[in-house]
Amino acid sequence: MSLPGRSSIRGLVRVSVTAAWAGTVTLCVIYLALGDTLTHSETTRPWLLAAGAAVVTAAAAATIPLADDRAQRRIEHCVRVALQRRILAADTALTRSQLPAAGRVVSTGTDGAAKIAALRGGFVASLIGAATTPLIVLAVIAAAVDRTLAVLLLVLVLAAPVLVGGFQHLFRRTSADHRAQSRRLAGEFLDALRGLRTVALYGRTTEHATHLATESEHQRRTVMRLLLGNQMVLLLTDIVFYGGLVGTATAAAVHLGARGELDAGRALALVLLALLLTTPIDYIGQFFYIGMTGAAAQKEAVALIGDTDTAVAAPPHPVHTAPVSCALRGVDLTHPGRTATLTDLTLEIAAGETVVLVGPSGSGKSTILALLSGDLHPDRGTIEFGGAAADPRAYTTVVHQNTYLFTGTVADNLRLAAPHASDTDLWDALERAHLADEIRALPGGLDTEVGEFGTALSGGQAQRLSLARALLRDAPVLILDEVTSQVDPRSERLIAETISALAGHKTIVLATHSPHLLTLADRTVDLGACLLGATR
Repeated sequence: MSLPGRSSIRGLVRVSVTAAWAGTVTLCVIYLALGDTLTHSETTRPWLLAAGAAVVTAAAAATIPLADDRAQRRIEHCVRVALQRRILAADTALTRSQLPAAGRVVSTGTDGAAKIAALRGGFVASLIGAATTPLIVLAVIAAAVDRTLAVLLLVLVLAAPVLVGGFQHLFRRTSADHRAQSRRLAGEFLDALRGLRTVALYGRTTEHATHLATESEHQRRTVMRLLLGNQMVLLLTDIVFYGGLVGTATAAAVHLGARGELDAGRALALVLLALLLTTPIDYIGQFFYIGMTGAAAQKEAVALIGDTDTAVAAPPHPVHTAPVSCALRGVDLTHPGRTATLTDLTLEIAAGETVVLVGPSGSGKSTILALLSGDLHPDRGTIEFGGAAADPRAYTTVVHQNTYLFTGTVADNLRLAAPHASDTDLWDALERAHLADEIRALPGGLDTEVGEFGTALSGGQAQRLSLARALLRDAPVLILDEVTSQVDPRSERLIAETISALAGHKTIVLATHSPHLLTLADRTVDLGACLLGATR
């Protein structure tokens, strides 16, 4: 998986592996020195050697978690940045519709990113260090104890992973099932939270709770199967490694000692060194929890993220604030799998004009607004501003029927449109949207939390806050899509007053069924009558 900043991550992994190797070498030196004290108790040299090696071992042991932790944090950050780029690159309605379900995206960006970080930031380095530890130990045994015994132990070391790996393969499907069920459960709970009000209104809370309980039980069962497989692997691993490696080394130490070919000190050192041959055991058990789940999460992230080098262009700031003309010329648009929505449509809007689009549902009102705002790209034709083809996002700002309010304060939501706006600028926008007095009446004023989806505000307040946010961007063209369809009569009147005050100062294009807003139009375009023809 290609990630931004991968060179620095690899450097940290190399540091961790090198520290593991240094720790293994110095630990071997300590064991040999301890053994030598049995036969050379009259000298302090073994103790001095062991003390020096212990310092190096401690330094290596301290370095490994620091390098692993930093690598994990960088990987987790990089995965989330890459995922964010993938999402933000979907800058049109059609590309957003091709994104995976929200539950899958959330699961990949949170739990999945953590699992990938644990795998590649810490586990891979630890696994490399553990897998190479037996080779270092065997080299020490060959040099300091017996070459033939080292070769015999090497054969056993090479055979053990084959046996354990074959057994692990039997449980690979269990890990995949666990990951799939976790992803499904995350999606189910996210949908339950989002649709809680709808479920309650339809009186389906009991059925929905039962369904979630069933999914949770499925998740519990997959976890238990995963744990069972892991415990079986650990049991087999203990038998193979401890019985094969430590048992063989201990028997050899006793045999060579009885024949006088090995003194008591080196025999003790051999048994201690053999224990280091079992280092991979600690990581075989982790392979289920970290290795297999991390690999599954990485596979899913690769499929979701795709090209991590995708450039995400920031929406351009408005080039100027004076009203400009806009037009659709010879525009064709067909949504995938549908009949043509727009065919050879031409619509011209003068600078400072207020145009209202009317027509039955499906006549193309929202589609035209999406084209003017850059949320859709035409199959053919051009979108013009000021008489020339241009990027719509440099000229427009939009207020939708259900504009999203982020969890945070009133000020946070306003500054989404103007990050460097002063409090005075914010209050000015609120005044123009006829919301300032109501915000001042709140205990926190601009620092009032709006709640998730703006639930701390009424529907009319939330929509006027969205309108104030659009005014802060101060683009020359204001696009309004059914902005009063879900607000109370008072808010509808206040929004109409705001739009009326903007007349002539902004080019305004709106779709509405509201008789109140229809009276604000300089011109009304009936799309039901001219959908497949040309209109001016």
